[in-house]
Amino acid sequence: MDQLTVDKAPERPVLQVRDPKQLPHLVRNVVRGWECAAHGITAAWNNDKLVEAEHRLFRVIMWDFVKVYGLIILGLVIFGPVTAVVAVVSPGLILNLFQLAPVWALNLANSDKEARGLMEDVFFAELKRVKPEICEELEQRLKEVGGKSETMWQRFRMSAHFSILSAAVNALGILPFGSILATVGQAIVLAESFGVKMLDPYLRTLQSHTKKKNFIYSHYFLLMGFSLPLVWLTSIPVVNIFAIGYAQAGAAHLLRKVAKLNLRERSKASRAEEEQVAAPEPSLNQSEGETLLKRKHLSAEIGPAECESEQVDGKKDD
Repeated sequence: MDQLTVDKAPERPVLQVRDPKQLPHLVRNVVRGWECAAHGITAAWNNDKLVEAEHRLFRVIMWDFVKVYGLIILGLVIFGPVTAVVAVVSPGLILNLFQLAPVWALNLANSDKEARGLMEDVFFAELKRVKPEICEELEQRLKEVGGKSETMWQRFRMSAHFSILSAAVNALGILPFGSILATVGQAIVLAESFGVKMLDPYLRTLQSHTKKKNFIYSHYFLLMGFSLPLVWLTSIPVVNIFAIGYAQAGAAHLLRKVAKLNLRERSKASRAEEEQVAAPEPSLNQSEGETLLKRKHLSAEIGPAECESEQVDGKKDD
C-alpha cells in the first residue's frame, strides 16, 4: 500500500491554513473531494455489480436508520417540555440531532458483521473498477488483519475529538444567531467523522491510532470536500438510506485520488533531491580566482608593500 502511505507526520489542519501560499492547493483538494463524491453518485448507474451490492446494503441499513430516527423522536417526545423550550430558543439544536442520524446509523452498521460486509462489497465493487491493483492489495491486507474489529478503547480514541467538538459547536446554539453557527459547525464536525467511516476498509489495515490520524490530517481538505456534500445529502430522511451506498462508492474514488496525489508529491520530492545532488559545487579554480580578486582589492586599499607583508605573515602562519 505504498501509494497510500503517509511519509511523514503532517501539521494539524488549522495550522495548514496559516500559509497563504497553501490556500490555492487546499481549495483544489476540496474541489477534488467533491468530484470524488459526484463520481460515487454517477457510478451507481454505470456499474452493475455496484448496483446489486447497493440494493443488498439498502435492505439492511434501512433498519438501522429506522432505529436511530425512532430513538430520536422517542427522546423528543419523552422530554417534551425541554424540546419545546429548545425549539423556541434554538431550533437548530433539534435539526442537529437529525443530522447526527447518519453517523449513528453507520456506527450500528459497523458493529453488525453483515452490514459491514455489505458496505465493503459496495466499496470494493467500485474500487476494483477504478483501481484494480490497489483493490487487490487492500483485500490481501484485510485478510491478513482478519475480521478483528476495533476495541472499545480504539473506538473511543477515534471518536473522542468528534464528541468534544460536536458538544462545543452545539453550545453555540444558545447565543443570538448561534443556531446557524451551530448547524454549520456541526456539519463540518460530522463531515470528518463521516469520511473516516467511509474509508473504514482502508483505515482498518493501519491498526494504529497515530497512523490513522496522520492519514486523516494529510488529506483533511480532500476528505472534507468529499464528505460535506454527502453529509447534507444524508441528513434528508429516506434519501439518506440510498446516499450511504453512493458515499461508499465515492470513497473508492477518494482512495484512488489519494494514491494519485501521493505519487505526485513523491515525484516532486524525488526531482528536488536529484536537482540538489546535481547542483555543481564551487571548483578549485573559482576559489583561487576569488582569492586573487580579494588580494587585488586589498592591494588597492592598503598599498602594495603592506599587502606583501600580510601575504608573508600568512605564509608563516601556514
